[in-house]
Amino acid sequence: MKFHRPYNKLKGMLREKSLTYENLGKLLGVSKATIARKINGESDFLISETDILEQHGIPRNIFYT
Repeated sequence: MKFHRPYNKLKGMLREKSLTYENLGKLLGVSKATIARKINGESDFLISETDILEQHGIPRNIFYT
């Protein structure tokens, strides 16, 4: 079941910043598989996770476009 469309802009930004799902998982304290589920629409990012990402240069509005 999909909760939302995949975050393709986020995927692109991760590529631009040379970040992997594993890097993001370590930053948020979750597994690489969890990050994949969140980015691909099978789970949601928590507000606290978007706060952490924003502190590391990934704007929160990327989740709303």
